[in-house]
Amino acid sequence: MPSPKVSVCIDVYNCAEFLPRVIESALEQTLSDFELIVVDDCSTDDSYDVALKYAKQDTRIRVARNAANKGMVGNRNVCLRLAQGEFVKFVQADDYLCSSEALTALLEPMESNPDAVMVAYAMTFVQ
Repeated sequence: MPSPKVSVCIDVYNCAEFLPRVIESALEQTLSDFELIVVDDCSTDDSYDVALKYAKQDTRIRVARNAANKGMVGNRNVCLRLAQGEFVKFVQADDYLCSSEALTALLEPMESNPDAVMVAYAMTFVQ
């Protein structure tokens, strides 16, 4: 099986109430060549179960849970180790991709400029 173009990585700690929104925002992308990696850092809420529910519905979603809490940086490193995509996009668990074109918008400049190592866009603040 070929590697996906993009690995969308979500590092999670106690974000069960926000997790559906961020996962669904990834699944709504017009770019379908991605994997979604959710790594739970020993949450004490239902974050892990929420992620597993979505993984049962879409084979692009992979869920892992750390045996011990690693903290934000350690958990993001686990996400990176699991990522198989050519490119990586981190999305925080209490955030979401606010456009269905977000991955495409990030991918186009990377592919058209082989010297680029990172692409960033302005954030949109929503409440």
